[in-house]
Parts: sequence; structure tokens; C-alpha cells
Amino acid sequence: MKNVNQEILNTLVAEFAKQNKISKGKLTEFANNLVSSVNSGVQQGRKPKEESLELREKLRQELKSGVQFTIPELTQKLGVDAVSLNNAVRYLSINENLFQVVGKGAKKAGERGPKPLIWKAI
Repeated sequence: MKNVNQEILNTLVAEFAKQNKISKGKLTEFANNLVSSVNSGVQQGRKPKEESLELREKLRQELKSGVQFTIPELTQKLGVDAVSLNNAVRYLSINENLFQVVGKGAKKAGERGPKPLIWKAI
């Protein structure tokens, strides 16, 4: 990705320098300094807690391909809180494509809230 951006930047600099009769080298240096100063100001999200990393690793190890589960079932099985587990499953489904939602589970009579999602390990 960085090489593509660098190629685009070089192309734009070359065209602009030719149109305005400016030194391409100086303009390239200026553009690179500008891009690096903008990129240095970009903040990253905070680092995950050690517990979250351990839970993600545990999920990678425990859940084999084709296994279906809901967050409440897995919470009881692993003995962790539902929020951390839900966050870890969603992280792994989005960033590593390990899980996908295949449907909604049944709710017990009198139970409040939405139906739990049924997840499947890919």
C-alpha cells in the first residue's frame, strides 16, 4: 500500500513540477516531509489488554472449523464475562475472518433482550 501511495505521490509531483517549472527533487522532498508530518500526527487506538489477547488466543485454539456457538453458551463454557468474549469474537470475525454469524438463536420464555446470535467458526 505504501509503495502505491508513493508512486501516486511521485506522479503528482512530477506533473505539478513540469506544469509550474519547479525543481522536481525539491518538490518531492517537500511532499514527503508533508506526508510524514501528517502521518506522524495520526493516532492509533489503544493497545489491547493482556487478558483480551489471551482470550483471543484461547478462542483460536478452542474453536475448530464448523463449530456453532452463541456468546451466552460460550461464556458459561469458558467462564469469562460476556462483554469481553463478545468483543473478542467480533474482533476475530472482522480482522481475521475466523467467525461468521449464521443466524439467531431461540430465546427462553420471559427472557429480555434480543435473540442471541449464532456464530460459526470458519
